[in-house]
Amino acid sequence: MAPPEIIKIRRQFSRGIIPATVKKDIEAQFKKGMTWAGYGYKWQVYPSHAEKRLQPRWLKNPQRPYNRSTKVEPIRHKSDIERIKAMLLEQPRNLALFSFGINTNLRASDLTRVIVKQVENLHSGDSFEIRETKTGKTRWITLNKGVHQIIRDWIRVADLKAADPLFISQRECALTVSSVNRLVKSWCRQIGLKGNYGSHTLRKTWGYHAYKAGIDLPRLMTCFNHSNQKQTLDYLCIQDSQIQEVYLQVEL
Repeated sequence: MAPPEIIKIRRQFSRGIIPATVKKDIEAQFKKGMTWAGYGYKWQVYPSHAEKRLQPRWLKNPQRPYNRSTKVEPIRHKSDIERIKAMLLEQPRNLALFSFGINTNLRASDLTRVIVKQVENLHSGDSFEIRETKTGKTRWITLNKGVHQIIRDWIRVADLKAADPLFISQRECALTVSSVNRLVKSWCRQIGLKGNYGSHTLRKTWGYHAYKAGIDLPRLMTCFNHSNQKQTLDYLCIQDSQIQEVYLQVEL
């Protein structure tokens, strides 16, 4: 029979508390009676009278356990969107990134992979093809009038070549997802928005305002590749009170 501490590890693994990739490493360290650290957190063996007790200590963020996530919010008010755009007028790349993100429903991992040649000759209403990093599926993205003009201005100002990443960093390489996440947080903080914002905020903002504009949930489910309407509503942070408003506004 396995020692009590190993049994405890296996129970936590079955509940999703410990990721599969580190389960064997943790067990191996337990057998050696050593402290194990890695993957962003620290596991220590604390001796007690009858048995050893496992206590996880998170290194990166003690307030965010491994099996829980903090929901990133959309930008709910158009006035806040305009304030961010006004703030970014002197930063053409960031203005292009923000406008492109809130108008195309792309994940940050896909935004950072867009190449200049995919969009430089497009006009308003034209589409370009992209393969999603997460799902491997091919999607067609249509540019509206507003984002089309901003993208053209950015390509002209930066003198980008056809093979260049559309959103280029100061090191002349593609922006990373972490950079996009940091930028979005910074923009929202600078205009005084309260809440949790990040790279997914761009995508969620598109969906949130599409829903508020009357786009039906089945079409939004298709855009986000969700399996049911509840998943889409939760993803867009649509509260029950906002759903109730829909019923109050439709009076036949």
